[in-house]
Amino acid sequence: MEYNSNVYVTINHINCEALGLGENHRKSNDGNICIVEYSSVESIPAEVADHIIGTYTHQEALELVSGPEWTSEMPM
Repeated sequence: MEYNSNVYVTINHINCEALGLGENHRKSNDGNICIVEYSSVESIPAEVADHIIGTYTHQEALELVSGPEWTSEMPM
């Protein structure tokens, strides 16, 4: 599998909603954590950076969402 060079961050869903990050990203099965994609670390807005739980490469993000807490699909 080819991996891209994007950066993926996890953030609490409540912060995701408050920051207006939309719904076009995955949420954990319990709906509490969102994973959002950015083209680079530098492109992450400061207001989002203040709430980041974790930062992942594409490969790490794929491994994260393949776990039992993240079996839900991306919204269409």
